[in-house]
Order: sequence, then structure tokens, then C-alpha cells
Amino acid sequence: MYGTGHIEYHLNGLLTNKIPGFKKLNWFLVTGANALMLEKGNYYVEYFAGLENIFKVIRVDYIRSVELGGAQRSGIRIALPVGR
Repeated sequence: MYGTGHIEYHLNGLLTNKIPGFKKLNWFLVTGANALMLEKGNYYVEYFAGLENIFKVIRVDYIRSVELGGAQRSGIRIALPVGR
């Protein structure tokens, strides 16, 4: 048996509009987490924070992951949405 979970929260300017000059850029913070649970207690969890609406299409996230056994990794994800 396995399971997945995804949660994402778009702050829509809640914090970025309070920073002088940042409101003009129209960039928004987004945060969330993804999880994958497998049989025998194996799991993978990643959590992220990023900026979206860069040049009105690009999103950049900083990601940290945690695996069974305590292995941790981090990285940057750059995304271009398709079909908007």
C-alpha cells in the first residue's frame, strides 16, 4: 500500500506587498510540501518555498527533502507553467 500527499499555499502578495519596491515586481510567495509513503515504512518528503509570477510566467522554488534514514538534500526548481 502507498500514498501521496500534496499541499501548496499561495500567499498572493500577503508578505511581498509589504516590502517597498517588491509590490511593483508583482512577485508572490508560495510554500508547500509533497510526500510519498511506500510499503514497509519507506517515505520521501519535500517542502519548498518560492517566488512565482517572475516575468509573469516563471516560478523559482527552493526545495529541501527528507528521506528514510535522515538523508537530506536541497535544490532549486525553475518552472514554466504550460496551458495557462
